Amino acid sequence: MKKILSIIAVLIFIVASLFWYSHQNPVPLKKLELLQKGMTRDQVKGILGTPTKKYEHGQWTYSRFFVFGFVNIHWQDDDTYDGEYNYERY
Repeated sequence: MKKILSIIAVLIFIVASLFWYSHQNPVPLKKLELLQKGMTRDQVKGILGTPTKKYEHGQWTYSRFFVFGFVNIHWQDDDTYDGEYNYERY
């Protein structure tokens, strides 16, 4: 009986940990606050790291495995940050 209770406790801990992790921010908000319009791609990459996906039309997407949400970074025609991002949670 103790073995079954121990297994149940471990399973509950794992499920609770996954639930907690999945509701974290895809990118820490403090890092997003450091972004400034006109930054170069290298400067943004220095703050946020390598994007999860790069689109041909100049958008970068940041997401994390098992986190429900993403952040899109947008670029101006001169390849500088346009000061806007989309922060989506679901």
